[in-house]
Amino acid sequence: MVNYFKKTSMPARLRQPGRIIKCSKGFTLIETLVAFMVLSIVLVVILQTFSGGIRSGHKSNQYIYATFHARSKMEELMFSDVSPGRYQGALDDGYQWQAEVALIDTDQDDPVDTGIAQMTLSVKVSWRERGQATGIELHSLKLAPRDG
Repeated sequence: MVNYFKKTSMPARLRQPGRIIKCSKGFTLIETLVAFMVLSIVLVVILQTFSGGIRSGHKSNQYIYATFHARSKMEELMFSDVSPGRYQGALDDGYQWQAEVALIDTDQDDPVDTGIAQMTLSVKVSWRERGQATGIELHSLKLAPRDG
C-alpha cells in the first residue's frame, strides 16, 4: 500500500538554523503592479482605436446623408422649371440646403440662335457638428428653353 500523505523531508541545505527559506509560489507586488500598468496602457490604446473608428463611421454616415440630400435637391432643380436665383430650406433631420441657379451669358453675336439657355446649378447641404458648420457642395449645368 502506498502512502500518499507521507511527509517529505527538506534537503539538508534548507534545514540550517537561522537561514531564511524563500518560496516563490506566486507573484510579488511589484510584478502585479507592472502587469496592471501594461494591461491598462494596452486597454487605453485599444479603446481609443475603437472610439476613433466609431467617430469615423458616424462622420461618414453624415456625409452620405448630406450627399443623398444634395443629389435629391439637384435632381429637383434639374427637372423643374426654375428661374435664376437663390433658394434655401431646412430638412427634417437637421440638414440645411442652399441652391443657386445662375444664367450663363452666351455670346450674343452668335449667328445661330438655338433658343436654349444655359444655367449653372449649385447645391450646398450643411449641418452642425460639434458646434462647427460642415457641408458639401454639388455643381451642375442645365439646359432650358430660352424665354422670349
